Amino acid sequence: MDGWMHRIGSARRARTGRSRGGRRLAGRVLAALCALTVGLSSSAIARADDGLWYLDQFGVRDAHAQGLDGSGVTISVIDSPLVSDYPALSDANISYDTVPQSTRAPGGRSEGYDACYQNGQKIVASFKSGQAMDPDAPGDPIFITHGTEMTSRIVGNGKGYGSDPGFEGIAPRAAVKFFANSGGIGSGDVADNSCEGPDGSALGAGARVVSMSFLTSVDADDYPGFLSALQHGVIMVSARDNSQEPGLPDMVGDPSRLTGLPGLVTVNSIGPSGPLAPSSDTTDGSVAILSPGNEVLIAPAMDTRVLDVANGGTSSAVANLSGMLTLALQKWPDATGNQIMQSLVANTRDSDGTATLDEGHERGFGVVDLTKLLAVDPTGYPDVNPILDQEVTRAAEHGETADMYDAQCAADSAQTTEYQFGDVTMKVPCQAGQFKQELVRQQDAWAAVQQCRADGGADCMRLSATNTAPAVSKQAGAVQAPAAPVRTSTHAGVWVAAATGALAVVAVATGGVILHRRRRSSH
Repeated sequence: MDGWMHRIGSARRARTGRSRGGRRLAGRVLAALCALTVGLSSSAIARADDGLWYLDQFGVRDAHAQGLDGSGVTISVIDSPLVSDYPALSDANISYDTVPQSTRAPGGRSEGYDACYQNGQKIVASFKSGQAMDPDAPGDPIFITHGTEMTSRIVGNGKGYGSDPGFEGIAPRAAVKFFANSGGIGSGDVADNSCEGPDGSALGAGARVVSMSFLTSVDADDYPGFLSALQHGVIMVSARDNSQEPGLPDMVGDPSRLTGLPGLVTVNSIGPSGPLAPSSDTTDGSVAILSPGNEVLIAPAMDTRVLDVANGGTSSAVANLSGMLTLALQKWPDATGNQIMQSLVANTRDSDGTATLDEGHERGFGVVDLTKLLAVDPTGYPDVNPILDQEVTRAAEHGETADMYDAQCAADSAQTTEYQFGDVTMKVPCQAGQFKQELVRQQDAWAAVQQCRADGGADCMRLSATNTAPAVSKQAGAVQAPAAPVRTSTHAGVWVAAATGALAVVAVATGGVILHRRRRSSH
């Protein structure tokens, strides 16, 4: 299945003649849409406005009444192409770009290859309603796409086609940098330079939050882009699979996949009363935060104009959390992305102000609490990524993963090590040690801030990890890997932010931990 697009759960699709998304995937990529509609049935359908319960329950409308609407904050969304004239986006501030096709497709680059073209036609980031997304595969007209829906959850104005309601965005005045992922979610090189913009990759486009509602594998060639995002405090939000198969038995990170990639905010979905959505009700040590995604407005098919209420899957949970984080960044403009994320994990509905991970590994740090995020000043928190800290620290405590972040090797080395933890197999590049090095850099930088303050210094935050991050290179939108020396991590429970990249995961772990089985390989 590696290298081919597949849908998770019962994701919707347009009734077109054929799909070209699969053959656009690189051989390394295992990509998937996170289901928009999971198990839609007639009993699940209610009045369309019923699917906006979280706007009141999570304090979004209260935030809007306080003047918080995302103004002044830029968010990147990586997803399938947008329907540009969808009514809910009619007054949204959106710029369009395209993620190039992967250059690591089977057979490599052919003569004359251009990653921004497919069959002689430039890959598009958007198209008009009623058209086919793929002009070479005519079929029923498309009125909404996965990317359209996720973007509308963040910046939508509530309008739908005709007199029908549409999606009401959580941060409607935020600026969106939209990156279409080369015709199929997860099918492009998101860590590579984009096709249109001058800002490098989707990871390095200047956004403070990156919303990624898809799954993909990750390899060493992607690491520089992700590490650059971690260094600069970009908050990267990603989804776990819409599956009841358990994930990793503990929060140790997974350097081979988007779900669990060190430092990311991996999200699972809940409904109005708080339980996990039935499509993803399982244990998963990679999950950090729970966010509303069940019993919400969804578009049941791409050729429909009318929304229903059903399970929106983890995709919807990612978009909704991304919108809430955007409001927090507007409220606290002096906070780094890392400090916002510190507040996110410490101030959930399940916490008392201290970041506490669910040791049953079903609920992460708990349910996002927007009211607390907007009430608690985050500028006193460390400028360090607590999820990255948890992952590196906990990996060292398990025999199966004890040395996963200790390896050092050349940037061009193809060496990998296979780790088995529970029923999850991770084929980890030797460059994964760079994530531990980045954690050490952040911890050392925060120690310098604290020492500066103890000495009565001024403007001590100039020494923090975000403010001392290496300059971003336009080459692949990344910076060089951190050069901090490898040492044992001794600081637990702190968190920075993440960014966006090539993501896709298939969680296959069972709950049990089995004996460590690794083998060296070179491919």
